[in-house]
Amino acid sequence: MTAGLTPSQTVGPFLAIALPWPDGPFVVPEGTPGAIEITGGLLDGAGEPVPDGMIETWQADPDGRFDHPDDPRGAAEPAEAAFRGFGRCTTGPDGGYHIVTLRPGPLPSPDGGTEAPHLDVSVFRAGHARPGW
Repeated sequence: MTAGLTPSQTVGPFLAIALPWPDGPFVVPEGTPGAIEITGGLLDGAGEPVPDGMIETWQADPDGRFDHPDDPRGAAEPAEAAFRGFGRCTTGPDGGYHIVTLRPGPLPSPDGGTEAPHLDVSVFRAGHARPGW
């Protein structure tokens, strides 16, 4: 027996009610040495601002480590004590967002090479079931 596809779910009205938190955009506190700000605007397919969206980021610290048990090298304390590796920012009326973080470091790849420093970014919007719609 094979199971069919799971029905999609929408992010729904809970996006703006339950998911944001006050310091969500701050992967590190403002003023942290070496902090950078990532800013942008979320637009829909017609070029209109999306005021009900959310941007999430997940990244390694400047040493290329994750304070997480899934890091294949084992969890490690972050290079910067206040660094949490995860940011979440809702978009404003103009679709704008900002994340304050540190530059991520390179990561070892499963094949023994090195991945370029990067941030994983997810984009959500009320009424859409998957990032990036």
